[in-house]
Amino acid sequence: MEPTGTGKRKGGRWLFFIPWMLAASAWGTLNYGERFDAQWNRRDFPAMERTLRDWKKSNPLDVEMLVAYGRYYLQRSPQRADPPNPLAGPRDGFFLHRPLPVEFLGEMGKAVPADRRLTAWAVQCWKEALRLSPERLDLYLRLARLYQALGDFRSQYDTLGDGLEYADKHPRRLRWDGGRKPPLYLSKLVPEALQDSIAHYFGQGEPERALDLAKLSITFYPAHPFAYNSIAFYYAAKQDWRRTLKYLLLAHTKARKNSLVLLNLGNLLEKLGKGREAGVFYRKVLRLNTDGDCVREARRRLDHLAPGRTSRVLN
Repeated sequence: MEPTGTGKRKGGRWLFFIPWMLAASAWGTLNYGERFDAQWNRRDFPAMERTLRDWKKSNPLDVEMLVAYGRYYLQRSPQRADPPNPLAGPRDGFFLHRPLPVEFLGEMGKAVPADRRLTAWAVQCWKEALRLSPERLDLYLRLARLYQALGDFRSQYDTLGDGLEYADKHPRRLRWDGGRKPPLYLSKLVPEALQDSIAHYFGQGEPERALDLAKLSITFYPAHPFAYNSIAFYYAAKQDWRRTLKYLLLAHTKARKNSLVLLNLGNLLEKLGKGREAGVFYRKVLRLNTDGDCVREARRRLDHLAPGRTSRVLN
């Protein structure tokens, strides 16, 4: 009998099993996630509850488990649609960019959870998930959306600020839904998603909050035009034409072929009594012909400036 040799063989067996055990643990987590998603699709809430309990018992620090718990609480809450935004049309002739559908919110979409208690539980789950995985940019955006639904603007603003600052400092570490790499078009997706909240606060008669979010947006995404146009919209409501022009020109330098910005520049010049110069910008909208709504509005305004001459604009 050779104790040493036996010990080596036992140690070897254990070393052989360690990778298998780690793989089994990862497979177990994957199985929980797949099981939860299948139950989610059937809206089988009792089964989801059992899966989440087992998942938490198996791995209480699993970020995807915490995300799933948040989804579960939100789905259990009755949903109410966002109130119609009164800014579907222009305000005093100035337009905001249309909000982007918040696709990264998945099943929440444009709905707003009506049960504050369940929503608060979802918030706690996603806060803990972010504590464990601060590189998950999608969770900052989701969490900010929940704070908006709860009417907690300060927490919404702080969460967005933390997420965008982390993204700015650690772009290579960022992760997205499911721990995947983030979409390549983040510099477009994030500021256009922020525009949804900016338009929301303008529509709810809270322009200072809209202004704060627009400034936050240009701090981290200075090359995107939407927030500059939103700040111009803010100053136009105050009839501060100097600042309105400043931010419209900034928006124009970021996107020279953006029809909505061109339309707003024409509107401002028209208000300042410079109809001929306004017509130049309206004609640019017609020549670009990239946005049907803007084209129709530019044609209407040109007809107002010089009735009967619009048909010759493109000649």
